[in-house]
Amino acid sequence: MQALHRYCDRLADASGRLIRCSAPASLQAVLDPATFNPLLRIAQEAIRNALRHAGALQVDVVLLESQRRLWLTVEDDGR
Repeated sequence: MQALHRYCDRLADASGRLIRCSAPASLQAVLDPATFNPLLRIAQEAIRNALRHAGALQVDVVLLESQRRLWLTVEDDGR
């Protein structure tokens, strides 16, 4: 999750837009690289699409776990 937070922070600084990333602390401790790396790539692509194609000013990325499944949501205020 630190990599996702760093990516969001760098992109927010470069673009001047609000990009927030969050996940429960308990989940951050259990994600292995084989699981997290694809999630990171998906989140990166979704964020870039929101900024580039939707003209979003704000993007929220949330990673949750429910019933042994991971849920990645990316929401924005773009068109």
